[in-house]
Amino acid sequence: MLTVVLTKELIKRDIIVLSAGCSSGGLENCGLMTPEAAELAGDSLKEVCKSLGIAPVLNFGPCLAIGRLEMVATALAKEIGIDIPQLPLVLSAPQWLEEQALADGCFGLALGLPLHLGQQPFIAGSELVVNVLTEGLKDITGGQVLVEIDPVKAADQMEAIILERRKGLNI
Repeated sequence: MLTVVLTKELIKRDIIVLSAGCSSGGLENCGLMTPEAAELAGDSLKEVCKSLGIAPVLNFGPCLAIGRLEMVATALAKEIGIDIPQLPLVLSAPQWLEEQALADGCFGLALGLPLHLGQQPFIAGSELVVNVLTEGLKDITGGQVLVEIDPVKAADQMEAIILERRKGLNI
């Protein structure tokens, strides 16, 4: 439920969603990976989806497809002439089921991308680790961990990061 509500909230805000892993099946079953789902998107994303004949949510494959997402981020950054941490991208594992999702998320953090988690990872016992992952990492790679179970609040946080990075790129 969290994944579907969060995804609908993001596309409504004109944020295209690239999905990989276990969440893809649920999003596909809800019809969010069809071109008709563009009707649920904000006006700008709806226009892009309709002109290209694509869905507002695109499936990039299994959980281990994080490398494919990195390839997209690398290609975008190269095309624009910026570093990956400047891209208006946020990773999310709202209902991660196993530690593999966290490992994939760490890969994204190393690339400098923020990572939203819909449930607390197994780090809360260490104040130092929590501080590094939620704040300190911003100065190291550009990434940070956001933990939020409420899909609307999570979308607010993710959108704020995306808008801030868009502003930094004048887009």
